[in-house]
Amino acid sequence: MTPLTPAHFLIGRAIDHIPEQCFIRTPDNRLDNFKQLSKLYQMFWERWSREYILELQRKTKWRSTSGSLHPGQLVLVRDSNLPPLKWRLGRVLEMIFGADGVGRVALVKTMDGVLKRAVVRLCPLPVSVESGDFQGRGYVEAKKEHLATAELEPAGKKKQTREMFEQH
Repeated sequence: MTPLTPAHFLIGRAIDHIPEQCFIRTPDNRLDNFKQLSKLYQMFWERWSREYILELQRKTKWRSTSGSLHPGQLVLVRDSNLPPLKWRLGRVLEMIFGADGVGRVALVKTMDGVLKRAVVRLCPLPVSVESGDFQGRGYVEAKKEHLATAELEPAGKKKQTREMFEQH
């Protein structure tokens, strides 16, 4: 399971690129404009990964009681051996509740398979899915259906439709 990015729509897959040279520790007076912009970008990325992603992992237990995970929720699987930006992306399949009725363990589907992890090792992402279509199949199926019907229409009918719109 990989996250859907704009690159998937443009080139049909994720973008693979060569990492840029790190300018964070280089003094500003030694950088040209491009390198200064790169440094600002890298500093933002480092701070975002250090602060925001770790904020997602904070225990909601102490702030509110409605912070429990539910099936279909998108999460990051926390791994103490990896930096936060390398944590695996997954989707909760099932919650396993303790004797007190509190969800303590979750089955999570990742790119590598299904994992069983403690809830404290999961970072829920702030993504809300209104429909029950957690895999995005509804959009894909609708797009396929649209393309299939567009290909079946005769060329003359498309021309007639275009002329009709041009008249109005």
